[in-house]
Amino acid sequence: MTGQYFSPRRGNDQGDSLPMRESVSTIEVVRYFDEKFYTHVNEEMARYEEVLDRLKQNHDASEARHKKTEARLDALMQSVTAFQEQERRFHENPCPQLVSAVPDADFSGHRRAHEALIKAAEDTGDLLRHVKKTVVTAAIISVGGWLLLAAWAQLLRGPV
Repeated sequence: MTGQYFSPRRGNDQGDSLPMRESVSTIEVVRYFDEKFYTHVNEEMARYEEVLDRLKQNHDASEARHKKTEARLDALMQSVTAFQEQERRFHENPCPQLVSAVPDADFSGHRRAHEALIKAAEDTGDLLRHVKKTVVTAAIISVGGWLLLAAWAQLLRGPV
């Protein structure tokens, strides 16, 4: 190929175009594109390696977090299993002092008895609040009525 029309990127100031000459050989053109191609391939491979390294680091960090989480879950499962075993042993053979404190070892009946006592105490408290409110209301009305009658009696007597 000959002539100045072949140069790719004609007028490019980066110096990556073929030199402007009257004649350019085919081997020069192939070498030029070969060099550009392999430079581009090497740049892309470097980027690929960088991305691959980042992915490996991210994967390793993710694996580390997964192992920590897995260890925490294992510890939690062991704790829950130990608690369940402790509960099972307690229900199979409860504490002797607790059994002697509950009549006939009827724990649910004992719980219901306490719930009934608590409900009765709440009802008594509600009743006392209602009685206090009624007494205070009646006292205020009585005092107000007495003051009104005293004022009315004074008004009927006239000026003193």
